[in-house]
Amino acid sequence: MAGQGVAIADRLDTLVCIFGLGLLPTGSSDPFALRRSANAIVNIVWSARLALNLKQLLLNATEAFAKTFDKVEGLETLQNQLQDFFLQRIRTLLQEEQSVDYDLVNAVLGRGRSRLHPTCP
Repeated sequence: MAGQGVAIADRLDTLVCIFGLGLLPTGSSDPFALRRSANAIVNIVWSARLALNLKQLLLNATEAFAKTFDKVEGLETLQNQLQDFFLQRIRTLLQEEQSVDYDLVNAVLGRGRSRLHPTCP
């Protein structure tokens, strides 16, 4: 359990810092393996059945980043970018790895650029 927490924290720190610097992956370009890091977080949470509030975790991590590096401007944009990024990773896990029907995934997660619901674990 401690190892899982450290793995999540390490990957989340990487994601928040690189997104915070504006170095988001585009198309097939992902030089910092950010998709792999986010997928690893989602898979750890899924496999271990951790009751984790991802939205709150992202809010806490981005606020800590903003305070540490004095980047308060654009904080909401950063949070939204990370939420969208994780939602796509969750969609991929459910549809491709767990073979959950596309319509069911959309019914649960919503379509398009929906944000993580504040009560979702």
